[in-house]
Amino acid sequence: MTPPAVLCPVVIGRDAELAGLCAALDAAVAGRGGLVWLVGQSGIGKSRLARELADRARAGGSAVAVGRAVPAGGSTPYRPWTEALLALLRDHRLPADAELHGWLPALAAIVPTIAVSATSGDGGEVSAAVRGEAVVQLLGRLARPDGLLIVLEDLHWADPDTLAVLEYVADNVSAERVLCVATSRDEPASAAMELIGRLHSRRAAALMPLDRLDEVQVAAMARLCAPGADERRLSQVARTADGVPFLVEELLAAPGIPRSFADTVRARLAELGEAERSVVEAAAVLGRHFDWRLLPPMTGLGPEPVSAALARGVECLLLVVDGAGFGFRHALTRQAVLAEVLPPRRAALAAAGLQALTAAGPRLDETGAEVAADLAAQAGDLHRAGVLLGDAGRAALRRGALQTAIDTLHRAGEVLDEPAGRGEVDRLLIEALAAAGRVDDALATGERALNEIAQRGGAAIERGELHLQLAQAAVTGTRWSVATAHLHAARDAVAGSASGAVAAQLAVLEAEIAFAADDIERAAALAETARAIPQAGPEAICHALEVIGRAARTRDLAVAGRAFETALATADAAGLPLWRLRALHELGTIELFTEAGTGRLWQARRLAEQLGAWSTAAVVDLQLCAAVQTVFALDAAAEHARRGLALCERLGLDRLRARLHYFLAENHAFRRERAEMEHHLALALAGAPGDLVEDAFAWGGARGMLALLDGDWDGALDCLARAAVLLRRTPHSEPAEFRAFWPLLLTAVDDRRAASELAHADRANLTIMFCNRGLLGYAHAIAAGRDGDRVRAGELARAADTALIRAPVWGHLARLCAAGPALTDGWGDPQQWLPEALECFTEHDLHGLALRCRDLLGRPHTARWDRYRFTAREADVLELVVAGLANKQIATRLRLSPRTVEKHVESLLRKTATRSRTQLVALLNAPADPTDRPRPR
Repeated sequence: MTPPAVLCPVVIGRDAELAGLCAALDAAVAGRGGLVWLVGQSGIGKSRLARELADRARAGGSAVAVGRAVPAGGSTPYRPWTEALLALLRDHRLPADAELHGWLPALAAIVPTIAVSATSGDGGEVSAAVRGEAVVQLLGRLARPDGLLIVLEDLHWADPDTLAVLEYVADNVSAERVLCVATSRDEPASAAMELIGRLHSRRAAALMPLDRLDEVQVAAMARLCAPGADERRLSQVARTADGVPFLVEELLAAPGIPRSFADTVRARLAELGEAERSVVEAAAVLGRHFDWRLLPPMTGLGPEPVSAALARGVECLLLVVDGAGFGFRHALTRQAVLAEVLPPRRAALAAAGLQALTAAGPRLDETGAEVAADLAAQAGDLHRAGVLLGDAGRAALRRGALQTAIDTLHRAGEVLDEPAGRGEVDRLLIEALAAAGRVDDALATGERALNEIAQRGGAAIERGELHLQLAQAAVTGTRWSVATAHLHAARDAVAGSASGAVAAQLAVLEAEIAFAADDIERAAALAETARAIPQAGPEAICHALEVIGRAARTRDLAVAGRAFETALATADAAGLPLWRLRALHELGTIELFTEAGTGRLWQARRLAEQLGAWSTAAVVDLQLCAAVQTVFALDAAAEHARRGLALCERLGLDRLRARLHYFLAENHAFRRERAEMEHHLALALAGAPGDLVEDAFAWGGARGMLALLDGDWDGALDCLARAAVLLRRTPHSEPAEFRAFWPLLLTAVDDRRAASELAHADRANLTIMFCNRGLLGYAHAIAAGRDGDRVRAGELARAADTALIRAPVWGHLARLCAAGPALTDGWGDPQQWLPEALECFTEHDLHGLALRCRDLLGRPHTARWDRYRFTAREADVLELVVAGLANKQIATRLRLSPRTVEKHVESLLRKTATRSRTQLVALLNAPADPTDRPRPR
């Protein structure tokens, strides 16, 4: 029974190409026709892309017709044109046009029905140009009024007459409402490829080559095709499909080699001679990429016949030159060739290949071990294959090739029948899965292994080591309750018999759990204990140093940096790429805090991708987002967040996904896009229900910052106040910028809470984040100026400016906050700050802040007004009161609530000791009295 077809519901990885095709279609509908030629290997997605364009064309009201060439159609002239035009004329009458009538004889050879119904002759001898012009004339009439899309598929099989007409159409269709889209393979060489070259060189056609999809695109496509597929199956499909969309769909539809693909390979093998085929089959036994020097001893042929056979394999599109060696065009090509080799011959070739490989001696490195294991399995020696695969998997894990390690260890477990050997493979597999972010798979593997140990009565130490491995996996995935349970089980199992190395591992995992519970001091002490154990291995030492650094980071970045640098040196000395990655990542966070730098983070991101450590890559994406968001590079920040979210979806990292949604909410807040912000906040809070930190950051970092950037400082203070209350219960939260804006804004408006909140911010070590030093520095400058110390205020402002150089938007916002008090108290240089801030806010579309700048620049700052110590918002309200506006009008103008305006008016009356708006206006319009003194507040 034929399995049901699998078709991806959307086109993946072709956004640029589809946009180009749609633009060409729009141009054609507008009367600027043309030809776009899609080229690429079989299965790359040419037809799918053309079909997507056809669907969009029909939806837009354009006519669509499709014709195709077929393998045996080279002797049938005009087949693609005939199919397309007959389909078109089924739905459209032949235009009753006297001018067209003269072209009908030329069309008769392409559209037979025209010869029967509209002409009385066979058309006689007609040149290619005349026939091509006849096609242009017909298409131009059928295209009116909404355009016409003609798709001609598989033109690598097309006859010369078809291509001759297409060449003429390409040169002469530019004034018609017609878009032609052609598809063909780019190899082997064909007349179609020669025509493409000619047309492209004279710009008569747009060439659109299609490349293979990358790993991320293949993964996305596979998940859309098979939403319920497990990670291992998706990984196997991604490796086997080689970025070819058709193969992704075929492999998900049914395991094994797609029939059409196998038939193609079988036909190509039939073109080879006996000796040539023998060489290609021996190469398939060796692997997808193979060392050709092993082929002579395997086949009994000399180097020259082997070389000639390989060249013939390349010519028949079975092999490709791969650097200094050779490989099969696709992983499936190799599998299809192997399927043609009878089992006895395959076993004999594998045994000969294994003998040749082991005789090579020094060449049996990690890659050679994998090849040897595969050859041993094909030769029937499963135990030797399992041992070799286990060794290869261990080596891949130690060099950080996580996906290779996972796949190799899975294969080792499948062929090993010895419990002890399989137990070691399981422990390595758990470690690899956890490091790759596949924590659920790691825990499931561990539970299975624990059951096997129990069934065979395994030793307590073996059980304890496995529990320890599972605790480490749970820590990696932030599954703290699971980690605690396995840690206790490990302690019980190894009680009294734990080595120093195991004791160090236990201590550092307990430190991680303490850190997660916000017991920072205990976490640091446990990590120091683990580090001090003489038998502690380099992995445990690196882990302990990481915890020590993270604990120190909350109070002293220099101490934290030294711990992470030591961890990096330890990892390098011991050859531990995964721990090198973790140390680089942590050093990247130091760089982020000190200067919004991303150098170390990018190093970590590239290494994570190279190693396949995707959970770490997702965390780094989050931190890259935070770094560039701080400097208002909002598009780049959103891209980092989306990339991290894609990894979280793939790996099931729920808490990290929630955090990334928060950063996207913050990103939309900075753009003042409230609806989008609330959407991502809802997703963030749903992913971390009851999390006080997420709730606080939603109020402060998103809603509060949106209000602040909108110029609604009263609204900002309300939101920031809610965040501050929540953060009192989580003292070790991140030093986000909004936490420093809170005391700065309070101080700027002379709120009674300002002094205590500023002191609390100083104690909370918010200044480990570079821009917070500047924001809090301006808060202290405002306080100093208000106390009459103008010199000190100026010094603090200049120091704050230095800290804020790398975050110009926050720097201008801090100076805007300080400008009103500076004008009142006579310090700093607000007349220079405000125009510069106005320019910055205008550039970033921060219109509310720009309005505040304009208000301050246009306001008369006389001693008569300044002595009342009005806040900036009170001054805004006052100007409109003096102008005669009612409270509701003022609320509308300043985007405040009427109740907020009432409170500001009450404050103005209190500060000026007046009883009504009339008295207030009269007082402020009266001539200044030099003997006046400020009234008590």
